[in-house]
Amino acid sequence: MLMNALEPQNIEDRVRLILSREISQKQMEALKNNGLKIPDEETAIRWRDEFTRINNLEFLSVSVKNPILDIFSPDQPTFVVRAIIRDPSNHVTTRYFWLSWAGIDREISKIAWYFSI
Repeated sequence: MLMNALEPQNIEDRVRLILSREISQKQMEALKNNGLKIPDEETAIRWRDEFTRINNLEFLSVSVKNPILDIFSPDQPTFVVRAIIRDPSNHVTTRYFWLSWAGIDREISKIAWYFSI
């Protein structure tokens, strides 16, 4: 029932947003650590390329489950997603994500997959 509420494209878009947010946080931290407010041209180009790689990820498989116990947003539908992703260099990884209607989307540990139905 709840699994039908997420379309594959919606899942892929939300996973890309999570990955983009992770990259953005690392980039902003790097600027702060170097005492900068904006990146130089070389860094900006490298960062743009990182976002391009995220946008070009190929989702080979997306599986969805519901967590047995939702401690973060018990009143909202929540999903545990396993995504098998191939990057532009043909490297394949399996990653796990928590998608919630409460807006707490994030990458999670593989263990959450095994505590979901």
